[in-house]
Amino acid sequence: MASIRYEILEQDRVFSDDLKATEEVPVLQRSAKGRSYSGYLIAVVLFLSLAFNLFHYAPRSLFSKTERNYVGLHRDVPTRIVHDNRTVDDRMWADDGDIAANGMVALDDDFVRKNGLLPAQRYPWDPSKSLYWLRGYHSLHCVGVFRDLIIETRDKKPSSWSHEHLTHCLLSLREDVICNADDFPLYTGRLNDERFNMITNPGVGDTRMCRSWDRLQEFVLANTACWDPRASDEGAPTLDDYKSCPDGSKPWEALGFD
Repeated sequence: MASIRYEILEQDRVFSDDLKATEEVPVLQRSAKGRSYSGYLIAVVLFLSLAFNLFHYAPRSLFSKTERNYVGLHRDVPTRIVHDNRTVDDRMWADDGDIAANGMVALDDDFVRKNGLLPAQRYPWDPSKSLYWLRGYHSLHCVGVFRDLIIETRDKKPSSWSHEHLTHCLLSLREDVICNADDFPLYTGRLNDERFNMITNPGVGDTRMCRSWDRLQEFVLANTACWDPRASDEGAPTLDDYKSCPDGSKPWEALGFD
């Protein structure tokens, strides 16, 4: 898998007046002027009364904590668990590298505010949008990092990734596992699709419900940041990493860039 290395944009060189972090939500300023102790007491009592009635009479569904869903994906794709014997040299891994490189999106300010996202650096070709790397694509990148390490170790070559990057990816993948808390029960033993195998893998032949990677890819393509650091020349400006639009468009030309 070709290396995907991310570099932060030096934003003060482009749109110097417009490239600001997504504006912060204004904080209400408290002032004691003109307010008496009794006024605060009445406000507190009214608030507690309202909170009690809301909790007591409102449907419990209002208080349930649900998954934050940014793209509208659900676990509605039946996916069979297979006994996969492909090696680290299989073409699949290179394809994953191509996919991971497309995971950077440019999200407009309305989307950011609506979903309560933290501010991000601005998209260089449109100052009303900010840059985000979708978690699934980042995780796929980390899988590729460890695939590179396996191949380089096998071939007795030095690692192309730093110890810090490897540790970062290891922690990131662990976070994914813990956060997902997958409760799918994998059967064990020489049974079902594994009944003729001396060495068995749990769950093979069963079907799990997954989210649609194809629909996620549609969202990415619709909001592409045109990012692919592998496409720019060695030593080229970081801005060149954002000149690989899947549809062939060149939004930078309207801003006077080559």
